[in-house]
Amino acid sequence: MCAAMCAAGTFCLANRIAGRAICRRFGRRACAFATELLVDADGHSMRLITEAMQELNSDGRVRATLFGPPARMTNPNWRDFLAQADVEYVPVPRSGEKDPTDEAIIDHMSRLKQNAAVKRVALLSSDAGFREAVAQLAFEKEVIVLLRRAFPRTRKQFEDAGARVVSLEPDDLQYKVRAVLRSDGSGVAELLSPFRVPRTDDQISEEIEDLLVQFGYKGPGDPTVPGIAKFFAEHRMDLTVYPSQQAAWDMHAALASRVAAKASGEMAYVMPLRGRPRNTPETQKKFGSSKARCIFEGGGPLLLRNEMTSEALERLGYLDGWSPDPREAIVTFCNSAGNKWALRKLGLLPLGDDSLVELRRKLRAALLSPRAFGTWEMAPSDGRARRLLLGHGFLASESAPREEVRQAMLSFFKAKDLPAMTNYSANVWQMDLLAAKRPDRREVFER
Repeated sequence: MCAAMCAAGTFCLANRIAGRAICRRFGRRACAFATELLVDADGHSMRLITEAMQELNSDGRVRATLFGPPARMTNPNWRDFLAQADVEYVPVPRSGEKDPTDEAIIDHMSRLKQNAAVKRVALLSSDAGFREAVAQLAFEKEVIVLLRRAFPRTRKQFEDAGARVVSLEPDDLQYKVRAVLRSDGSGVAELLSPFRVPRTDDQISEEIEDLLVQFGYKGPGDPTVPGIAKFFAEHRMDLTVYPSQQAAWDMHAALASRVAAKASGEMAYVMPLRGRPRNTPETQKKFGSSKARCIFEGGGPLLLRNEMTSEALERLGYLDGWSPDPREAIVTFCNSAGNKWALRKLGLLPLGDDSLVELRRKLRAALLSPRAFGTWEMAPSDGRARRLLLGHGFLASESAPREEVRQAMLSFFKAKDLPAMTNYSANVWQMDLLAAKRPDRREVFER
């Protein structure tokens, strides 16, 4: 099921790509696939991948080829999904500043051009960085791009590249969480009775996009909500940023009632996320979705100016009285799975020999980047660390005071002959690695 890797660390893709090899490896059924769906498994859930496969199945059988970290293959939450006959997983080692998953997908797309066994290729991604690869492949194959959200400019970019674009977003969604960015840059997240927000039509979306680009709040094809947030902050107005459809409607109303001013000064939009999105029936029932839960528990959005690097680390829980070391704070921030993925996409993932000045520069650039969505994961909860310490006899009670937990972690590391860090949040992160049985995981850079 899983692709082999060459000794040099590159993928032996050729045997999987050529038409005859596909028939030999997967049997004659593999040659009957009408469509090969390519997926960046770093950024898409099993639910969305299944939805994409179902959308494509109406035109014939689909094989999904997923690209992601090697550890995903042993993840119990993904094991059954990856074992399906119509799903293949390509493990992509993590290395360097660039996104290796994107590079592996683009390389795979270039090989598919010569594969006569695959008649149609679909891509599940909203990343316009695939546009050139899509354009080249569209000369040889029918190409479909499936978008989680069909922003007009993104859709047009892929359509101009020769692809057919399909939106997976319903026209009318039900929500239970609302996040509001206040005019002073603070924010709040509220849990409400179920409500619906219709999607804006293409004309309204294009008007919003054009104005935000014209007045310097975003670049062409960049995420829209951060641009709207900066527009509202500049004009000192409150804004509902989640659901994002409501942000678009608020922007549409603002355009009809006032003259727009150009962006002045540097601003960073930040939507703190508590934990990783994991859909459960309980989460669905209470919050509407796992993303809504992460937003609600994150406490609400922020708009930062000036000395934003330290403030962002503080507001996200990486830098405080318990975690005073700025280098360790940035190390921990960058090694949070969602943050690492976003930094790699932006080309701003730190290197092992980066100085503190360089680390701060890259983090500031990421916060200010118009290509960033502004969603950043908060420092990890210490719940798993407490349970691990309790199980090993280093903590008397799971509800022990934080100082006792800090001392217990230091004692644990000493007993296990492992290096300890200064920051509480950094040591919690290391305990999480131990709990996940991944103490020797290769990190972006050393302490």
